[in-house]
Amino acid sequence: MHQLFKPINNASLAAFRILFGLLIATELRWEWAARVELVQQRPIRFPYLGFEWLTLLPTGWGEPFLYSLAACCLLISLGLCFRPAAIAFTVGYTWMFLLDRAYFNNHNYLICMLGGWLAVSDAHRRWSVDAWLWPAIRSTTVPTWQLAGIIGQIGVAYFFGGVAKINPDWLRGEPMGHFLNELAGIPVFEVFAHKPWLAVPFAWGGLLFDLFITPALLWRRTRLLAIAAMAFFHVMNANMFTIGIFPWLSMASIVLFLPPASVEHVFNLLRRMVAVTAPQPAIADPPPLPQNTGRFIAIAFILWFAFQCLLPLRSLLLPGPVGWTREGFYFAWTMKLDAKSTFLGFHVCDSQSGDCRSIDHNADLTPVQANWLPYEPRGIAQYARFLRRREEQTTARPVTVVCDSVAALNGRPHQYMIDPTVDVALAPLPTFGHADWIVPLDRDAPIGNYVTATVKTKRAMRLIQEVRIVRGLFPQELQGQPIRDLTAAERTGESR
Repeated sequence: MHQLFKPINNASLAAFRILFGLLIATELRWEWAARVELVQQRPIRFPYLGFEWLTLLPTGWGEPFLYSLAACCLLISLGLCFRPAAIAFTVGYTWMFLLDRAYFNNHNYLICMLGGWLAVSDAHRRWSVDAWLWPAIRSTTVPTWQLAGIIGQIGVAYFFGGVAKINPDWLRGEPMGHFLNELAGIPVFEVFAHKPWLAVPFAWGGLLFDLFITPALLWRRTRLLAIAAMAFFHVMNANMFTIGIFPWLSMASIVLFLPPASVEHVFNLLRRMVAVTAPQPAIADPPPLPQNTGRFIAIAFILWFAFQCLLPLRSLLLPGPVGWTREGFYFAWTMKLDAKSTFLGFHVCDSQSGDCRSIDHNADLTPVQANWLPYEPRGIAQYARFLRRREEQTTARPVTVVCDSVAALNGRPHQYMIDPTVDVALAPLPTFGHADWIVPLDRDAPIGNYVTATVKTKRAMRLIQEVRIVRGLFPQELQGQPIRDLTAAERTGESR
């Protein structure tokens, strides 16, 4: 426990602070439109369990909010009013992140955590405006726990990203084979496209990378090899997926593992290039913490990482693959583990007359929500409840919501994801357990058959049409209606 408070050189922490602020400001700029739509009023949102009480901003307030977050990022990078800026950024970014799980991204979750670790650290004691204005805070050291906390948080993301890959589909090369095919037409990287035999070694390479990259970076003898592997891995990811700032943030985190003398040398070289004179930090360590404060920090440190290690494992208590049920998916570092083709259609039927009409759910959703909804059974159930409430308030008559939710996981044949005989608007939503109205995945079906969009559309629509007729939930004129009414909801993508 005493090792957590041993003074260590703070050059790496200060360098990471500078890079973090600049990169997250860039990330906000890249995702500006989606973030404005996320924080402002809309017909429906899909809150996380326990955060239903969060509220959206009034229309027109989204851009000022994002400008304030971006300003906090720049203040963090400059080290100006660092502590208030870091706290304000972490609270604001985390609030934005928790508003709607349709916008969930493992990388944004990591940014929330890293912002929190910076907010409680002394990353501003060196190479900052604060240290220039207030010489008394200058120092070359910080307690070990401040650097270890950030490295540990990054290590958790990588390690459990690797643990999540230990599943039959990934080990057999899917959906990696599909991802490699998507590289066709991309200069340099298209050499990996259309080579099925590469899927398994790439899949296993990704798994081993996630499991061992953090210790490889920490060990001096493997550090250079690990840095090279990290550069290749994240440049590949940046070309294979749309994942925003994460590859560059990950490569920026390399400074946390470098010898402090190397970081200092680079910083001094850059300072001489721009002819800036930096104030010399004090050599003395910061004053020791009171014993009770130190004990509190140590206990909080241990409990936090115990929680971070247990949370991703909750999916082991639930049946079915996470990519299929999406139960235990959030906050578990399940990154890019499946390729899922989905079809979704809603019909509202008058319970008394039997009249039914199709619903264009995309009209109620933002583009991000519309892309996310077909993959998430619980989200589909929540939207069905929203439909039912709205229809009954409008018509003052009881209605039944009929849902056609069909999906194919990792190239398997399409099958129903939600039991078509269930009125999903009335389906129970267990808080922690499994929703039994999610149809189990046919695990024995062959994987890797990524047919053309035309073929998969015909297959899925044929299944929907057959089930419609068998269950007898539609009047005769709807049983034979054209397939085109359902194809507007087609989505193809991967877990984020």
